[in-house]
Amino acid sequence: MKDSLLIVDDEPAIRQSLQGYFQDLGFQVRTAASAEEVLAMDGLDAVDAVIMDIRLPGQDGVVCMRALAARFPQIRFVVHTGSLDFALGEEEEFLGISEEQIFLKPVPDLEVLRAALERLGVRP
Repeated sequence: MKDSLLIVDDEPAIRQSLQGYFQDLGFQVRTAASAEEVLAMDGLDAVDAVIMDIRLPGQDGVVCMRALAARFPQIRFVVHTGSLDFALGEEEEFLGISEEQIFLKPVPDLEVLRAALERLGVRP
């Protein structure tokens, strides 16, 4: 079975770009535009990793990651944000996120996101 990836970003063009890239690599990909949409999804127990934007309408990405980690401890996270003021804090470290899993938009080469997932043991 292909590893399952969830992409959470409120910008449709970014969601579609990431979805196409990772599907081409062989990932099973789902997308969402908000934390609320994610938390209402069924089948999250099959998700291996989430590429999460931080600034989202409604609840932010950190709140969403905290809720996901509490319910599905197998999920790994990569942060993909345009927020220049986002910094790794105790909460993110608790969620297993390190500096090597945080990327500022725009990422010129999506290969770095794939490599971050691979370091987490998530590959197609």
